[in-house]
Amino acid sequence: MTIATTLRDLEQIAEPLARLEAIEKAGVELESMGADLRRLKGQAIRDLRGDGETRRTWAEVGDLLGVSAQRAEQLSRL
Repeated sequence: MTIATTLRDLEQIAEPLARLEAIEKAGVELESMGADLRRLKGQAIRDLRGDGETRRTWAEVGDLLGVSAQRAEQLSRL
């Protein structure tokens, strides 16, 4: 199930109170997921730095992300 599917499902709940409760619950789950996604993104960015021959500079990582080297480093710490 995707987030888009879940949103469509929420829209289909006819009873307003039940729909609101489901929306609130989904919001809490999304906030939690957001924290997990930030953590995973930070790890993936740190992994891009690599080591040895595969090691990338912060500038290279920033280019891959479309951000500055400084921002790439900041994102790695999330």
